[in-house]
Amino acid sequence: MAAIVLSVFLWRNRLPQPSHYPLRPLLAFTLPLFAATLITLGQQWGDVGIIQFRLGQLPTTGGYYIVISSVGFLSAFWFPVANALYPALSAAQGRGDWEGVSDRLSFAFRLTNLAVLPLGVAVAAVASTALIVAYGDAYAPDAIPFAILTITSVFQAQTAILTTTLQAFGKTRVLLWVTLTATVIDLSWVWFLAPILGTTAGAIGRTLLYASTVYLSYRVLLPEVRTHPFQGFAKALILALGVGVPLFVTNELFLTYTTVRPLLKLPILLAIFAGAFLALSRELHIFHAGDFAILKDVLPHRYHRFLRRLERLILTRAKENELKRTDS
Repeated sequence: MAAIVLSVFLWRNRLPQPSHYPLRPLLAFTLPLFAATLITLGQQWGDVGIIQFRLGQLPTTGGYYIVISSVGFLSAFWFPVANALYPALSAAQGRGDWEGVSDRLSFAFRLTNLAVLPLGVAVAAVASTALIVAYGDAYAPDAIPFAILTITSVFQAQTAILTTTLQAFGKTRVLLWVTLTATVIDLSWVWFLAPILGTTAGAIGRTLLYASTVYLSYRVLLPEVRTHPFQGFAKALILALGVGVPLFVTNELFLTYTTVRPLLKLPILLAIFAGAFLALSRELHIFHAGDFAILKDVLPHRYHRFLRRLERLILTRAKENELKRTDS
């Protein structure tokens, strides 16, 4: 109710006068979208319910639910980008500017792949320590599902961009079909393999859910949009391995040879991640100045000063090399 009141207040005297907009096209757009949203809601509880029914162990499903909820923090790295894309894609599609649509999508895919895959792999490399720090020793056994979900969160990022594109193009019926098909694949997998794999079946099922959504959405958009979801994936994979391997080795050394409390390991692991990420980004020229331009558009103004510092740290090497080439 507070959101409605605030929205009405902020939009006062800015909306056009009420008119008799045709109801049929409005319903044709919104009803499939509403049904797809209900299916998505069912996705969030479907695998949990199936695992509970098949295993009959409440502590197991409780830990699994904690794990899938914890992975949600990674959405901060693709949700703003997907939201910023919606009006731009809709306007470009309305003008018939398919080249502009492809360029925007390629840029968004590249940026999210470079951000999400390395971070997901880094979290997976220290999965047990991360769960212990956040929730306690009792949740360490859920490290495998947690690692699977964080590594494959890149598919979730790609899904967000592609489903936003389908909405921007008005293809909500197709979105409903894609959502339903991917959900059936997910829940069928969990139903048959939960007794064997336990909660790991749920994590793999969610991976199949997002991977199949990416594939089906891409196939639908392929005749109109000349781009693919794996823009910049090779560099993202190099960056992910560059930060993930040192973190995994360090974490295993801590677990094997020391008795340091997990909370005290956290600053060391964060320092290793930051150092490896910045060093590789500088040396391999992974990021460009344009990557930070879109981030400035989607982030609140108060974060821009931190973004400028990060930009200087990452792009310094590339700028130095460019100056050397110019001088020579």
